[in-house]
Amino acid sequence: HSYVQLDAGYERSRHATQTVQDAHDFIHLFMNGGSGGKVVLGPSCSALCRMLDDCYGTELTQGDEIIVAECGHEANVGPWLALENRGMVPRIWKMNPETCESPLEDLEKLLNARTRIVAFPHVSNLLGHIMDIEEITRLAHRYEARVVVDGVAYAPHRAMDVQAWDVDWYAYS
Repeated sequence: HSYVQLDAGYERSRHATQTVQDAHDFIHLFMNGGSGGKVVLGPSCSALCRMLDDCYGTELTQGDEIIVAECGHEANVGPWLALENRGMVPRIWKMNPETCESPLEDLEKLLNARTRIVAFPHVSNLLGHIMDIEEITRLAHRYEARVVVDGVAYAPHRAMDVQAWDVDWYAYS
């Protein structure tokens, strides 16, 4: 009874539209979205990251750089690396094999005026290290780069605060 077209104006559609709006409002509150930003619901983190990459792929220009954390999950790595086929330049933010962390100093060396995207996991689902999301975002925004965070391994275990973190995109499933 609720698999209907949204915003169609008839009673079942109005009910379904309100249910979807309530879901968006709840997730926005749950993530502390504050006054900025919007919630997008989709089938999976992988699908959402692919859609986002496709959108940016039409807006970025050849030579623009995308920094991708080596410790990231395929959902937030593969789509960005694929933009190399459109002329963008992927830069890998390496993980230190001894500490299993991605040093902030190494990110600072990669950032420059051509950096458009910095994509990384909030927590590596393999290593368990929690990235310093606020500092990474601060560094990236200094270069006007957008921050795309994979929160799949973080969201089920800790409170999210996208407003405090100031991230541009935070995806989880």
